[in-house]
Amino acid sequence: MQNLLIDRESLWIAWVREYVMRGADFWQLECKPHFSWCMKRLLKLRVVAHPILSTGVVLTVRTIWEDIRETAVPVEWHKLIWFALHIPKHAVIAWMTILNRLPSKDRLIRMGIEVDSVCVNCGVETETRSHLFFTCSYSKEVWKRILQLCGVHRSVSNWEDELGWAVRHLKGRSFIVFVLKLAWQAYVYYVWEERNRRCFRGTFRSVDSLLHCIQDVVRIRAHTKNIRLDDVNKNICVAWGIL
Repeated sequence: MQNLLIDRESLWIAWVREYVMRGADFWQLECKPHFSWCMKRLLKLRVVAHPILSTGVVLTVRTIWEDIRETAVPVEWHKLIWFALHIPKHAVIAWMTILNRLPSKDRLIRMGIEVDSVCVNCGVETETRSHLFFTCSYSKEVWKRILQLCGVHRSVSNWEDELGWAVRHLKGRSFIVFVLKLAWQAYVYYVWEERNRRCFRGTFRSVDSLLHCIQDVVRIRAHTKNIRLDDVNKNICVAWGIL
């Protein structure tokens, strides 16, 4: 938008001025039905942009974005999702799980879709988010093994309690925090993937096999970090096969 209002050499701007605006003032230009979606959007944003651009100060895209974007207090779990060297596809599934957006069977039933409600990972209880992650006997064993590899000895609870534990304890930049956050995201991702494999492909992986997938993720990512090899970090590296 700012480029349209200044003398910037651009074939697109020249075309818009000549064939769309036809000499009209941008701020007074009437939105026509044949205008492109992009042009209609620019015209719609005039009410937001005018107070910013009318100051006469040359602005960057960043400063404009900072002025118009809505800001909010970060959620307490945001550092579990977005951190250095996180894996994007794992982060997205973890984010969707926290927001309870994954189509678990209990959600599908509430939406009126007829499905078998039993968890395919354990074959016993109803599949809900809280059950699928941590209280299912299959996933619970995977998470318990992950904690053991990191030297953490605690009983595994339900989704809400485990998320709360992660928020409280997985802070800072220590190597063990990095490994646990990577492993936590990979755990959520692969448990959900295993659920889908069993539902749609009829294939099954053992606890050992799923844990091996998570170990591979952590090992490959950890190789890109500079690790201070004190006794604690060395034990973690040995347990995860990093050294």
